[in-house]
Amino acid sequence: MKLNINGNVIEIADEEITKAITEKKESIEIKSDLVIRSSADETTFAENKRKEGISVGAEIGRKELIKGLGIDGEGIHKSDESSIKAIKSFSEGLVSKALEDAKIEPNTKIAEKDKDILTLKGTIETLTNQNRDLNDTFKSFKNTQLITSSLSNEIPDNVLLPKNDTLTLMQSKIKLDVDENGNVFGIGKDGQPLKDANLNLLPVKDIAAAFFNENNQLLKVSSGGAGGVDSAGSGGKQSIDDFTKEMKEAGNSANGPEFNRIIQERMKAGTIDI
Repeated sequence: MKLNINGNVIEIADEEITKAITEKKESIEIKSDLVIRSSADETTFAENKRKEGISVGAEIGRKELIKGLGIDGEGIHKSDESSIKAIKSFSEGLVSKALEDAKIEPNTKIAEKDKDILTLKGTIETLTNQNRDLNDTFKSFKNTQLITSSLSNEIPDNVLLPKNDTLTLMQSKIKLDVDENGNVFGIGKDGQPLKDANLNLLPVKDIAAAFFNENNQLLKVSSGGAGGVDSAGSGGKQSIDDFTKEMKEAGNSANGPEFNRIIQERMKAGTIDI
């Protein structure tokens, strides 16, 4: 007798069937190469087969990749972990060999770059400082020139000494500075700017006039004998005592080079009584 199960034919001897019926057996054992599964078992079997196929495919892929890279090793393609480890070691070996061939150590190369950066920073800082120093020097020079010019313009024509020498004396007694707007102003003994009654900066001409009023021995005597900026006073020639006092206040020691030079000029001009 033949049994047809879902298109699969199984042949059973008639006597086996007869015997089973006669003996009232609950089942008949049939030996066949036919595999029969329930629907649930078939689903599980198919899913496991799919996973197995993916795993085999991945293993083949890993094997081909490792083989293509020329990596030797028995069974290293069997898992992702062993494959990644082998590829990583292979890559590190290539990098090390490349560095060795180039005769360059990574740390050395980085150190060289750091040194270049530090050198460049030092150069920039030096240039910045030099530029600042140049600006400060130029500003100081410009202010000095402006102060010198302002004082020179206020020296009267009736001075006894050459104007350059008079200017030197004025600079030793008068302290001037320049504000951010380029205005020249005087500085008092207290270190504060000199101002008038209305708290305006005192003009340089007024500061110079006060200087010559206090040092009228520096001026020639006018025909009218008047004092102040236009006169050296009514005393005529300057006494040696007054001259010595003047030189002392100017910071010129007695019988010093500047003391002797000025006294010689005044003797020639006939303005000092020896």
